Amino acid sequence: MGERNLKFGQMHAIIEIIALITAIEYFVRDGGASVLFGMIVFASCAIVDIILARVLGKDQTVKNRILIGIRIAEFLLLSAFIVYNDSGIRETEVISFILLFVRMIEMIFLFDYSDKYTRVIVIGTMIFPITAFVLVKLLLISSSADYGNNAILALGSIAEIAAVVAAVFLLCNIFVSWLLASEHKIFEQRRMTEKTEEMNETLKLHQEKIKKANEELGIQRIKMETANRQIQHVNAEINTQNELLKNVAACLDIQSLSDKIPEAMCESMDNLLFCCVLLAPVTKKGSVVFNARAKNISEGFLQAYSAEIISKGLNNKDSRTPSVDKELNIDSMRFCTESDMLCSIAKIPLFKDDKEEGIIYLGSNIRDNFDDSENLFSNIAAQVLLGINNITLYTAVEQMAINDGLTGIFNRRTLNEKMSQMGHDAENNHTPLSAALFDIDHFKGFNDTYGHACGDVVLQKLASLLDEAADKYGGIAARYGGEEFVLVFPECNREKCQNILEETKGNIDRATVEYDGKTLSVSVSIGFSTYPEIRKSSNELLGCADSAMYYAKEHGRNQIKCDGPDVDEFEAGRKRQHK
Repeated sequence: MGERNLKFGQMHAIIEIIALITAIEYFVRDGGASVLFGMIVFASCAIVDIILARVLGKDQTVKNRILIGIRIAEFLLLSAFIVYNDSGIRETEVISFILLFVRMIEMIFLFDYSDKYTRVIVIGTMIFPITAFVLVKLLLISSSADYGNNAILALGSIAEIAAVVAAVFLLCNIFVSWLLASEHKIFEQRRMTEKTEEMNETLKLHQEKIKKANEELGIQRIKMETANRQIQHVNAEINTQNELLKNVAACLDIQSLSDKIPEAMCESMDNLLFCCVLLAPVTKKGSVVFNARAKNISEGFLQAYSAEIISKGLNNKDSRTPSVDKELNIDSMRFCTESDMLCSIAKIPLFKDDKEEGIIYLGSNIRDNFDDSENLFSNIAAQVLLGINNITLYTAVEQMAINDGLTGIFNRRTLNEKMSQMGHDAENNHTPLSAALFDIDHFKGFNDTYGHACGDVVLQKLASLLDEAADKYGGIAARYGGEEFVLVFPECNREKCQNILEETKGNIDRATVEYDGKTLSVSVSIGFSTYPEIRKSSNELLGCADSAMYYAKEHGRNQIKCDGPDVDEFEAGRKRQHK
């Protein structure tokens, strides 16, 4: 389409330049308004067509609607010039008719030229403006003195236009018929070529099939010879999988699983020199677990290679399929002794959905030992992932028993157990122990104003901040009940506990809770007590911290209160009021 428009544009420009030169020649010689109007028409059309030719020549996209609009505008100018030209210069009239003729042809090709009715509509639409101009001219000259001659000239113009239209329509029909016949012939030739190519491809396929059949006959003999070796290999793989499944099924934690995998692999697989396992933690606070076992390779290499594996860690998301390294371009190879015959290392990534659960490394003294082990590796990965899934479920159930379901930190039952053990250790070892109790100020307002879902978000936010403080300073965080939380720090005296709580409260004051498009802030009242500086028995810490917390709430909230005589007096007053 673009190439054809370019050719038409170039042709228009050439004809228009010729017409412009002719008009200029007559204007210089004789003058006249009609000749000047013709010069303007031809110059305008030439400038537009030269610009269009440059745009189309640079392969820039020109919308058909824009091009059609430009052509219609040029058609109107030329039609006006033809109808109202009274200069008597036949050359400019002939060139104008040629330009109209060429534009009609181009307009037909801008639409569906193969449709006869489309061609009639396009030609009728294009002839309408010039017909309108002629009718206007007839109306204008109807009152003139020389009406007869002017009418004859107007009717002559109509006859000329009709002749042009008839010629355009006839030539279009002839050219379109020839073009469609040519296209049909080209289509038939192309179809014949395609059929010939298809037949050639079919012959080639038959030849390939015959060739493959002959090759298969030769391969069958070789396969029969290797069948026994494959059966032995499959039996060995089944034995490995059974041994691995037996060991994996008995594991209830990730550490024991990392111990059993290398043991099972080294015992069941022949030609294996070592097995290394790197497993991801099953809990958020867990760490990566590594284990390795050497079968027939030096400990020096295994230690160096283990350090190399651990340093790489679990960052193999781009490689999710088992792979075999026969080049052994690794730093730890320099630790191999002359008796070490390491020839290949297999790597088995362990992925569950998009999460990397671990990776297994196997070393062999045979270069091609792992070439046919894709199914074995897939089954090993599946069995290990099943073991990890069982451990994850078991750990989740175990965590549900010791952690609070909403916040994820320790529940009250676990707190009591750990507090009892910590108190026992503190008293036996004569070390300090501190406990702090937190209460969210005006917590009921969150539930009443924004709903209980908002209250849950507030509880979770505070629990995460307290858990961070517990991790940072070696303590534990627990939900005591409702909106109350506890921090316990072993080997922590009063001064240190005061500093930790001030830092933690600062973090809480700066924190915000985003809920339902609103930004909420939280404040807490904190009470704490310390053994043996304040209380002589560790069993009293939680109760005294609770009293100190109530003291803080009754004296303005949003503060830290240390246990002491004033708290005892306050607690005694509370008890008297309840009586």
